[in-house]
Amino acid sequence: MKITGNKNIFRNLDIRIVSLVLAVTLWLYASTERYYKLTFHCPIEVTNIPPGYSLARCLPPVICDIEASGKDLVAFQFKKPMVIIDAENRQIKKFKAKLTQDHLVLPFRLKVRSVQFIDEEMEINLDRQTEKVVNILLDLVGDPADGFVLSDNIRYEPVSALLKGPARQLEMLDAVYSSPIRVEGFSEGTLVRTALMLPDSCLFAVSPDSIDVYLRFEKSGERVFKNVPLSVINRSRNYLVSFAPGTIDLVVSGPRNILDASKQSDLKIVLDLKELPPGKHQLQATIELPDKLVLIAASPRDFEVNIR
Repeated sequence: MKITGNKNIFRNLDIRIVSLVLAVTLWLYASTERYYKLTFHCPIEVTNIPPGYSLARCLPPVICDIEASGKDLVAFQFKKPMVIIDAENRQIKKFKAKLTQDHLVLPFRLKVRSVQFIDEEMEINLDRQTEKVVNILLDLVGDPADGFVLSDNIRYEPVSALLKGPARQLEMLDAVYSSPIRVEGFSEGTLVRTALMLPDSCLFAVSPDSIDVYLRFEKSGERVFKNVPLSVINRSRNYLVSFAPGTIDLVVSGPRNILDASKQSDLKIVLDLKELPPGKHQLQATIELPDKLVLIAASPRDFEVNIR
């Protein structure tokens, strides 16, 4: 008995594949030639702002419904249409622009059948442009390698920058930050070049736009402080106060040079008695350490306070 079913399946296979490709091609062509309507969020650019002025606030994207052929709408997914508003060198701080299809700039010289803006009128606010010298602050992220801490001797150049932007907003700014500088796993000094972060890239410009940061690290250590005395705050003069024990032992870590230079008097251990009535109370001490030092352990941490 002969089995011929499988042979029939593969008979004229090349013709079937070509037919399928042609069918898919025709379907795609028909689909992309049809017109559709999609909603886009189009970024705005304001041109011909008069000298000495700048935008007073960033403009949000405008929402518009665009009707175009399928193939053109696909292209819009790669590069969105933009809305261009011409300030026409107007010497005023506020004006309104009525949005039309002429404001829409299409990528790749594509065409649309119709454009409808959800908000047909856009208010443009301008402000006098000024300059200001501001400090540069570092944004350091992460922890160095085990056994190391960032040194206080980190240097960066320059330490200030010239920020240019709208006068009202510039008045409220005193500093700009660097881009995040990651120090995870670092233990040796290194030079890093990093960009400066603008408060708002559509409003401000900064010079220079980057800085050199010289990262330095120090070995960390631990130190034990024995019998550190406690102090009491918010104590009522009408009551007698006693607490036990009267001292605390601390283990702290930090840069070796700071640890060695720290004295017992630099450590503040406080019991806050604010609004406590007479009687016995269990209080946890508040521990304040010099900058760069970290608490590892405290014994004891809770104290029995007797107010009578």
